[in-house]
Amino acid sequence: MVRLNKEVVAVLILVSTILVIIIPSTMALQKAFTVQETDLVNVRPEAFDPDEEKITYSYGNPLNSSGQWQTTYDDAGEYGIEITAADGATAASERIILTVLDKNRLPQVPSISLKVSEGEKIALNLPERDLDGQRLSYAFDKPFNQQGEWATTYNDAGEYSLFMSVTDGEAESEFMVNISITEVNRPLFISVPEELAVQEGEELLWEIDVIDPDGDAIELQFSGLPEGAVQENESVSWTPGFNEVKPQNGFWNGVLTSLQLKQNLPERRYPMLIIACSGSSCQEKTTTIVVANVNRKPVWDEIAEITITAGEMATLDLTATDPDGDNLKYYFSQPFNKNQGSWKPKQKDEGIYLINVTASDGLNETSIPVKITVLKNNRAPKLKPSLRSIVVNEGQAVDISFKTKDLDHDPIAVSVENLPPEATFGQLHFSWTPSYDVVERSSSVESSRFDNTFINKIAAVNQELKLSGGGEVKELVFTASDGFAEQSETVTIMVRNENRKPKIIDFLPERKFTAVVGEPVVFSVAAKDFDNDRLNYEWSFSLHEPRIKGTNTVERTFVVPGKKKVMVTISDGLSTAQLTWQVTVSAAEYVFENNKAEEPEFKVYVIEG
Repeated sequence: MVRLNKEVVAVLILVSTILVIIIPSTMALQKAFTVQETDLVNVRPEAFDPDEEKITYSYGNPLNSSGQWQTTYDDAGEYGIEITAADGATAASERIILTVLDKNRLPQVPSISLKVSEGEKIALNLPERDLDGQRLSYAFDKPFNQQGEWATTYNDAGEYSLFMSVTDGEAESEFMVNISITEVNRPLFISVPEELAVQEGEELLWEIDVIDPDGDAIELQFSGLPEGAVQENESVSWTPGFNEVKPQNGFWNGVLTSLQLKQNLPERRYPMLIIACSGSSCQEKTTTIVVANVNRKPVWDEIAEITITAGEMATLDLTATDPDGDNLKYYFSQPFNKNQGSWKPKQKDEGIYLINVTASDGLNETSIPVKITVLKNNRAPKLKPSLRSIVVNEGQAVDISFKTKDLDHDPIAVSVENLPPEATFGQLHFSWTPSYDVVERSSSVESSRFDNTFINKIAAVNQELKLSGGGEVKELVFTASDGFAEQSETVTIMVRNENRKPKIIDFLPERKFTAVVGEPVVFSVAAKDFDNDRLNYEWSFSLHEPRIKGTNTVERTFVVPGKKKVMVTISDGLSTAQLTWQVTVSAAEYVFENNKAEEPEFKVYVIEG
């Protein structure tokens, strides 16, 4: 934009001053002058009068009486101006040509003041041409567009002072636009659906579509919210329970329930009023929460798997419940009867079955698998011993054989419990020779013997033997098993104490020897009892002589020659052992009193044990 300095204007005015010299007409000259619009034209003619009379001047248009003309922007052109000088008697004129050149004026746009409201469109009404008739162009800064328009928003309230520039193509200038935008409180926006659908047990999460265009705080109020619903800021959450929609009680409802027919339950509706306020404006909306009934499936408790034997009745204990309290019907997959929870498998049905048991409330059903194991109806094997009871003595061999039979032709294994030491069992044959230590005897029964009549009453005899210490009863349990079933047989072996007779292990003198009348002879025997019984000794020298007891050593003096027999009997109370000496007694001289031979003499050596 071009600004003219006033000092420059002054200079131009001085330069524009015109000096006109008027001379007699015979000598007048044509003169031309050029100025620009807005210049001051000041004509100062000079004339010469020979008579030296006072000269006055007069000017033609557009000069004034003083010869001046203040040109303006509309004065461009060429002017012929007559200047006349007169002395009162005569006058002379001179014509000058004044050319006023066109001068471009600065574009001038007055300041603009506007007052609008938010949301209105501002359009600047600006001139298209300037005073010189030249087309004007403008430069707009934001928020105006290049067409000089501004579509205000609801966030533009305030005071604005904006500088704009304008040019005519030669010069440029500025002008100011003052705009006052008044705030507009817009109504809030709230959108509510006609209905909010939710099912029992399902969460309803409703984000309310509400907006305040001005960003003001929004306050929401609800009327008719269901119990348990939670409002937080601009959202509502609620999970209706499964009893929200309840069946109607009545006769027909009872009939339907007994027939396991579900009645068509109505929806439950909750009308609601929503009031939304922001600033000074409020809006009301209505909607309805519609709760649909949900039929819940039956719930099974765990059913334990069952194991039965072919031929037995398989039954199931059903423990299903319906959360809605509906009557339940049960259905079973094969091999069970479809409508009955039982099955009697046959022998050929051995195996494992997985059946499905279904509980139905008429609308929904739930199934659960149940494992059924059917075992073979196994018949126990048969076991037959060759003997079921036997009485033996210690040291006597026992042999018992067994026969087996399995009607199912299963392999049979036979085992035995309480197998005595040194006994063997294999290949269905039992063999045992009871040792002499099987029966434990007490000293009080050293002379007791078994009564063979106990064979008829095994238990009584067994008890008697145990009490008396004279025998031992062994009850052996033999069991035959096919892997599924078993049969046991008890074999009773009654072991009688077998008394081992004493054994003579040494003696003296030799069994045949010669003795001399009147000379003492020592007889001695050493014996052992393998049952550790106490041994009793009895010596016999002749029929008419007394027997000597209680010692294993006797000294004898024979008094009569001849053949003598000496015998000792060793007894453990049950058995005896004997030893005999054959003694030849030779004659010798003896002294007799009263013509009688002396009585034989004995010395007894008592030996304990």
